[in-house]
Amino acid sequence: REKYRNCYEICFKKFETDSTDLHFGNTQGMDSYSDKDLVIIETPFPNDLCCKLMAAAADYDISIINSSKLNFRVAQYYNFKFYLTTFEDGFMQKLHIYHIQSELEQAIGRARLLNNDNTVYVYSYFPAKQANFVYDNIQSGESQKEKPENGTETQKA
Repeated sequence: REKYRNCYEICFKKFETDSTDLHFGNTQGMDSYSDKDLVIIETPFPNDLCCKLMAAAADYDISIINSSKLNFRVAQYYNFKFYLTTFEDGFMQKLHIYHIQSELEQAIGRARLLNNDNTVYVYSYFPAKQANFVYDNIQSGESQKEKPENGTETQKA
């Protein structure tokens, strides 16, 4: 916390620490963090029923929807491979990842990085496309930036 004392937080509502009422699920259209440094904590997982409802609305096979369950597995998003609790079925996984990515990008976008010179720190199971990755060794307190050699990144939480 000391490292980010001058940053505003976006996290789950039950962990909110400031009075802006900005949390996952309530970030769209909010401009109160424009030009501020942010720290985004956690991964905004959607309810699995939300993904199943969207799949049903897309006329996806109901037997696959009904049998779909969330499990911890390797997922892929662009050039990143990482561990995530998600669906095994490819279509269901894409819906799930779309919801996570959308909410995380909304939170990151609150800083209006294109128009301002500020920083957003993201601590999530999900990789943000435009991020510079910093791997923190919690025990030693050291940080190190890495770029993937083959364009495929494995992110560990």
